[in-house]
Amino acid sequence: MGLVPSGHTCNFLVQILAKNKEHKMSFSVYRKMTCVGVLPSFLSFSSLVECFVHFNMPELALAVPGIILKCGFSINVYVANLVLKGLCYKGNIVKAVEFLDEMGRNSVLPDVVSFNTLIKGLCRGEEFG
Repeated sequence: MGLVPSGHTCNFLVQILAKNKEHKMSFSVYRKMTCVGVLPSFLSFSSLVECFVHFNMPELALAVPGIILKCGFSINVYVANLVLKGLCYKGNIVKAVEFLDEMGRNSVLPDVVSFNTLIKGLCRGEEFG
């Protein structure tokens, strides 16, 4: 059995790799750390959402806020905006609007970035006409 890095080290790696656009490696570290029982931090979950958005997999990004809540963390507007971005980029405007409504029910107040993301998605998706 090899050495297992600390939770702090694993979480730091996930975050730094995602920040440096090394999304595949970041997700790989996340998967390995959870397999050996290391609990992800809130910032690791944020990085995971960022990875799923980068991979154009908004359905998976949409699942992460539920996991965040189950782990005892609260969702913040930054994570919610990442999910919105992924949904809008993929053209899932209906899901994006539903998620925006759900944000309010989870006490996450949408901000100007939330609405700008949704407007951009609506314009890109030709929902106006």
